[in-house]
Amino acid sequence: MKVWLIDDSFSLKRPVATIGIFDGVHMGHRFILDHLKAQAEAHGGETVVVTLWPHPRIVLHKELHEFKLLHTRQEKIREMEGNGIDHLVVVPFDKEIASLTACDFVQKYLVERLGVEVLLLGYDNRFGMDRKGDPDGLRMCAEKNKFRIEKLPEYQSSYGTVSSSNIRDSILK
Repeated sequence: MKVWLIDDSFSLKRPVATIGIFDGVHMGHRFILDHLKAQAEAHGGETVVVTLWPHPRIVLHKELHEFKLLHTRQEKIREMEGNGIDHLVVVPFDKEIASLTACDFVQKYLVERLGVEVLLLGYDNRFGMDRKGDPDGLRMCAEKNKFRIEKLPEYQSSYGTVSSSNIRDSILK
């Protein structure tokens, strides 16, 4: 697996991407990564995970001194590599990035920079200014920028909905 910063110089072959924080790389994340690999194989492309660092909550809510990540950046890299991802692209998160609408972010980074052809998003994925970008809301952006968007269903385990927030809450109990 290759790890890039978004401003590095690199080229990708028919990129099939997803975007997220992927803190903890839990079963729900693995569900997304498995779909990503299957789509990339069917599309004849490479898997690309776009992630933000540091975590947006740390940048936007400095009062959250107690906010704990489930994984360090190095642990996240190891998890992605262990899950067979071709490329991990890190976007340094700051207030300027936070001010972009989801479509502006997608156009600037995923389309113009990475050349994404397919974007897979979890059912509850929200990003962009005020977290207003969601899979359904990005359909017009996808049409305009000529990439396909796919919304994945919710992953359910025997324990219920799996999310980094739920895992973090369970650890704190």
